[in-house]
Amino acid sequence: MVSNSTVRNKKIAIVFVLIAIICGISLSIVLINSYIPEPLKQVSEHSEKVKLLKKIGNDFSVVVYYPQLDNNLNEISTSKANEIYNSIISNKEQYLEDSKSVMILVDYNIEDLSDSIAQLQFTIRVMKNDTESQFIESTMIDKATGSVVDTTQVFDDVALRLMKQNLRNMVKADENLKELGFSKEFLEITAADTSIFSNFTIEGKDLVFHIDAFEGYPILFRQNGEEIANHINLNLGMTQTIDDPVIYIPTRYIDPNRPMVALTFDDGPHVEYTPEILEVLRQYDSAATFFILGNRIGKNSRYTVINTIESGSEVGSHSWSHPNLVKTKDKDLDTQFYGTSTKVYEDVSEWCYQIKLFRPPYGAVNNRVSEKSPYPFIMWSMDTLDWKTRDVQSTIDTIMNDVKDGDIILMHDIHFESKEAAKQVIPMLIEKGYQLVTVSEMMAAKGIQMENGVKYSRAR
Repeated sequence: MVSNSTVRNKKIAIVFVLIAIICGISLSIVLINSYIPEPLKQVSEHSEKVKLLKKIGNDFSVVVYYPQLDNNLNEISTSKANEIYNSIISNKEQYLEDSKSVMILVDYNIEDLSDSIAQLQFTIRVMKNDTESQFIESTMIDKATGSVVDTTQVFDDVALRLMKQNLRNMVKADENLKELGFSKEFLEITAADTSIFSNFTIEGKDLVFHIDAFEGYPILFRQNGEEIANHINLNLGMTQTIDDPVIYIPTRYIDPNRPMVALTFDDGPHVEYTPEILEVLRQYDSAATFFILGNRIGKNSRYTVINTIESGSEVGSHSWSHPNLVKTKDKDLDTQFYGTSTKVYEDVSEWCYQIKLFRPPYGAVNNRVSEKSPYPFIMWSMDTLDWKTRDVQSTIDTIMNDVKDGDIILMHDIHFESKEAAKQVIPMLIEKGYQLVTVSEMMAAKGIQMENGVKYSRAR
């Protein structure tokens, strides 16, 4: 028979064993979480008091260092550190997909970009499979209020326009990125979202943007700071080396191996409809050729012509007053040939833009007119008859059902229905894989040298 004291002693022993196990587990957890592997120890030296978030394990360890500040930046730095930490933890399985163990170190740096703006920059180092990758996340903060600074408060419209165009050109020219660059999604996001330029570092005279808005396509984009120095609200110690042009004409990247078409619009400019078409063309990094009438260039439409040029589209002449040139007397031909181009060159563009193409009204030319022409004649391979049908869907169907590489498509920007059709057909053509280019761009890409007085209906 077992005595009561023996039973009591056994119970006490069991309790001590359980306590030891619990303490051992707790101690292990404490030791694991207090231990930081050498690769995850902070390298940078900071004057601020440093805080950290960490999770240490056998296969997955992450340490995030961030500053404890006594100013308006503290709330954002704490929030951003937690945001990065939680994002890493929630994506643990993704990090471990092709590796048995991963270590992630997040360190920070604070830099004054101006008297009023500071930049909080987190560097994320991912170490796995004996390799290391690095990512940057930076936030601009108003030092007085502690609020996040929007990119439009740092870069003006000129800078954003230049950076957007340079980014699009770079991505389209990169063999690894060009499928993204020509995609409808990329063009729409770069057109509308200026926040893609919020995450950057400064390296010498370059602003280096780290763009992760496109899944599977991390983009590192360099912008020469001296190109836009006058248009940045930061103290970067840079001087703009090139004066701003009177009229800024963007240079777009065109791939000669991809299909392309040239949309052309006659009888403008129209102060309301033409700008709407230009806005959609800009959105999709596209351009068209606008054959304008000189007698339609007035006080207001003058700015429409400038807008056309600065959008990257092309301005051609459709004569001064739209006569049938075959029936026009020799003494009046010079006015029809030179009147519009002279007005655009001397008055509208202040000697900055010269018209190089001519579309004869009604497509009417003969040998006499051809011999006197100082321009190539641009005809068309597809007539939408938009002026006649005044039907949006009919115009769209005419284009989309029969469009081919090298087509020159005839439309008019003075009709509401034509304008609406153009706004819809532009993204449709982009999605179908076409580049929308000017007539001059298409001829150059196809290796066609145009001659004065010669008619051109397509580029193929």
